[in-house]
Amino acid sequence: AWEKYNLRILMSDIWCPLIKKGEVKGILTLGLKKDNTQIQESELPFLQNLASIATTNIDSVLKYEKNEIILRNVRTLYDVNQQLADVNDFKKLCIKSLASSVKALKAQKGNLMLLNETTNELEIKVVWGDIPIQVRDRINSGEMKTKTFKIGEGVAGLCAQLRKAIRENNRSNIEQVGKNIVHSMLTVPLIRGEKLVGVINMTNKIKSIDGKNVLDPLGKFTEDDETLLLGLADQAAGNLHKSKLYSASITDKLTGLYNKRQFDLELGEYIEKCIYDKSDLSLAIIDIDHFKKFNDTHGHKAGDLVLVQVAKKLHDISIKNNSLAFRYGGEELCVILPK
Repeated sequence: AWEKYNLRILMSDIWCPLIKKGEVKGILTLGLKKDNTQIQESELPFLQNLASIATTNIDSVLKYEKNEIILRNVRTLYDVNQQLADVNDFKKLCIKSLASSVKALKAQKGNLMLLNETTNELEIKVVWGDIPIQVRDRINSGEMKTKTFKIGEGVAGLCAQLRKAIRENNRSNIEQVGKNIVHSMLTVPLIRGEKLVGVINMTNKIKSIDGKNVLDPLGKFTEDDETLLLGLADQAAGNLHKSKLYSASITDKLTGLYNKRQFDLELGEYIEKCIYDKSDLSLAIIDIDHFKKFNDTHGHKAGDLVLVQVAKKLHDISIKNNSLAFRYGGEELCVILPK
């Protein structure tokens, strides 16, 4: 730090520790007097008394600031919980949880990774922050595939393996894999009960200059940031679990499309909406030709495979066109097409 910040310019002549209860809080340094003479030894007791008073004041201010940070973090956790209380859509909940975390920690960008229990790998589900909107939306919709990480691989994989937060503010200790430099990282696990759900990654700090957020290459993730992100991750893990349970109740188990119960609810709401704002609404009702004959000939497992593939096509199309796809029953499928 002495070299980095060119503190030799102080030409320090006297070094006085700031001590509180045996712990060094800092150092007071003084150079020559205005007339270029040294401070006399007779003045050192006065300086020591001055340092003692300064230490008490500094300690009080630091404690006050710490309390302020704790209160701010509690408020943030409460506000985020209120915002997410009524969100049941799993993908939307992931995005909102991550966006809230990026904003609260003043991070440049972040991603939320979930554990795929089949492959035992971490997959990026949503991203947020200083990322091109088109890229962000393609990743968040599942249209663009991203790198996966094995447990123990990279910072995210290590965080998942150890099940504890990893905070790294030394750029030289961070493996640079993309074109954008990572100056600092904070990664925390998502844990529900004893089960690992995934991890949340934050990279780089931002600062505000003339009302605009810009990268702060010297910014560091603090212990308070870590505490806050652990709290946000704990909330997210609980909310995502509830969202999964809710999603299971409105989703067809075989195809992954919404079920008849959800179709009845959504159609009624969309009809009311289009009447209210005089917008267009279409409904596509689809069935698979010769499905019974196919089942009888090739067996129900083959029939299930056909249903899954057709449903996947409909799901992919519905995402691109902002519509909703449903399995109404048997081989009957529906798509609600707003506007």
